[in-house]
Amino acid sequence: MYDNDIPDLQIEFDRVGIHRLTPIAVKFPSVKNKGTIERRMLPIVLYWACAVHKMQGCTVDKAVINLGSNLFADGQAYVALSRLRSLDGLRIEDLDCLKLTRTTPCNEDALEEMERMRKYPPAPRP
Repeated sequence: MYDNDIPDLQIEFDRVGIHRLTPIAVKFPSVKNKGTIERRMLPIVLYWACAVHKMQGCTVDKAVINLGSNLFADGQAYVALSRLRSLDGLRIEDLDCLKLTRTTPCNEDALEEMERMRKYPPAPRP
C-alpha cells in the first residue's frame, strides 16, 4: 500500500565508506484478530559519545574507548575502562601505549593522601 513511504537511506562513514539502510517491515496480528498491522522502520541503533569525566559513576554494557593521544590526565584510561560491566563489550581504538605506561604509575599526591588517611583510626560504626 505505502511502498515508498520510507525511502532508502545512505550514510557515509569515514572508515568504511557508504552504507545503505533499507526499510524493514514487521507484521503482527491486530487486536481480536481483525487483520494485521504492519510497522515499517529503518533498522537503526542509536549511539552517543561521552567524555570520560562525564562517565564517572556510570556503568555500561558496551563501549568504544579511544586510548590514544587524547588522554591528558592521570587515571583517565582507568576511569574509561572501569565503566564496563565486562570486557566482552569493550572495543579499544587508537591505543597509545606510551600514554598508558609512565615512570610513575600512580598520582603521587593521591598516594600521599592515602598514607595520611591510614594514620587515623577508622570511624566507629553505628
